[in-house]
Amino acid sequence: MVNLISCRVARRGFRRITDSMLTTTYQGNVKVHLVGSTSFFRTVERITSRSFSNSIHSNEENDLLEETNKVLDICTRDCKDRAHLERSTFDRLMKGWTEVAPIDGAIAVQKSLELLRYLERNLEKQANGNDADPLIPDSISYNMMLHAYASSGGGIEAAQDSLSQLESMITRCREYHKIKRLDQQTLQSLAPTTKTFNIVLNAWAKTKDENAGQKAEKIFRLMESWMQECHELSLPEAIPNSRTLSAVMDAWAESRALNAPERVSAILEVAVARKRLSLEDGCKANNVLVNPNALMFNTCIKAWAVSGKGRYGAQKAENLLHWMMELHESREVASEDESQDEDAGLAPTTISFSLVIKAWAESEGKEKSGLGAERAQKILEEMITRYKAGENVKPNTVTFTTCIKAWAMSWNHESNLQMAQSLFNEMAALYLTTGDEEMKPSVTTGNVLISACTRSKNKEESKKAEEILTSMQEFCKPDLYSFNTVMAAQIRRGDPLEAYMLFQKIENNETIKPDRVSYNTALNALAKMRDASEAHMLLERMQKDKHVQPDKISYSSVIHAWARRKTDERSSRRKTD
Repeated sequence: MVNLISCRVARRGFRRITDSMLTTTYQGNVKVHLVGSTSFFRTVERITSRSFSNSIHSNEENDLLEETNKVLDICTRDCKDRAHLERSTFDRLMKGWTEVAPIDGAIAVQKSLELLRYLERNLEKQANGNDADPLIPDSISYNMMLHAYASSGGGIEAAQDSLSQLESMITRCREYHKIKRLDQQTLQSLAPTTKTFNIVLNAWAKTKDENAGQKAEKIFRLMESWMQECHELSLPEAIPNSRTLSAVMDAWAESRALNAPERVSAILEVAVARKRLSLEDGCKANNVLVNPNALMFNTCIKAWAVSGKGRYGAQKAENLLHWMMELHESREVASEDESQDEDAGLAPTTISFSLVIKAWAESEGKEKSGLGAERAQKILEEMITRYKAGENVKPNTVTFTTCIKAWAMSWNHESNLQMAQSLFNEMAALYLTTGDEEMKPSVTTGNVLISACTRSKNKEESKKAEEILTSMQEFCKPDLYSFNTVMAAQIRRGDPLEAYMLFQKIENNETIKPDRVSYNTALNALAKMRDASEAHMLLERMQKDKHVQPDKISYSSVIHAWARRKTDERSSRRKTD
């Protein structure tokens, strides 16, 4: 039995766990590796960094663990309590572990699998004609198990385990249909559903593995063949839907494979072509028909936005957005049952526009020509116009910040700072007018603008960084990066005294404490001011700081301060002589 790590242990010292504790096998005959060390350490980081308010969740997990162990103990003993167990109890416990999986993937998968194994043993006994508890699994049980795999952070191994579980479901249905020892209703309840396949596809998409796209397409083909086989077995069909195809596309998009965006585009184009054909013929095409929707287009746009293909990728993303709008407005591939499908519709969303803006911003980061920033600006302007006209494409903090960043990176554009500042002002005005928190400038927004100002060779423009630092306090609290960046800019333009005065404000700040960069910047300022005594005292304060210690840059700055002071003294004596 593996040593299971609970949240109580996490709070007492999760950081001491070594990689040797991270690999084990599940009970049963299936060998499974638990969460890899990197993913597990991230889980540890998330848990140990939580505030006291999140202890409620930890208590709930401990209660869930205690109840699960109690139920499993009853299952292993031949006692009268077993007769009182209900399937609803297993469903409730497994659902609870799916919610724990993103936080503590190892124990969630382990406990879910132990609960499922008990139900499966009962099923095996029934299929073999032996006496067994009436509690057996169904597709819902398996879906919750697969959810635990997909959300556990276990990467490729968890995705492969989910696929193995899916394949075993299919194999079991075939075998039980062949021996005919289960009634048809029970057999139907065991068959994988559309949701089952979708969960497995999403598990592969989350791996971000370079082969995830190819693996997802194989799973999709398995789904198509299984759908045909269901006719022969008289089982409910697992029919691909828009989420299915979106998951396949997402697996490609997240894989970052060189041909990922082209493959995603090809899948989308086939889906649209099949839909057109079905509408022209007045019936479904022979192949599986999936209605194209905004989710699929957004996935395709994302694939191009993160492709790293610069201007070409950004233009592709924008073309997809325009195609999406054309199809929506023309209703060329609209479905009759759109109102009954929560995923139906091709209306662009905030995500659609934001992804295209991101694509052009990424392009600007590579070229720094101004073209990417200009295109991002135009997309944002169209987004604002459509939003004011009542469309569901509200620009938010991330949208504005991305566009501001595009201008900030456009170093070769003479008006880049003015455009970035103008966007910031427009964003602030929208927030002050509407009071909408989703449009509120964030500390990231302010920092992007501050960085742009500090890179300017124009002394007047670099001074704007201080104005932004002051104005952003109306919307958010500047962080240490904000102050450090402005201090560095002040020194570069020859104002070391202002830089040191700003450092003193950091020292007196109750929520922000200086780091090594802050201290070293202040020491550099003092060195340039030739204030060796103050530099030496600051170094001593730094040495007493529990959170940061001097490095060679710190000592070098103090040495330079004393050297410059001695040089000044010698120069002064020569003049006197």
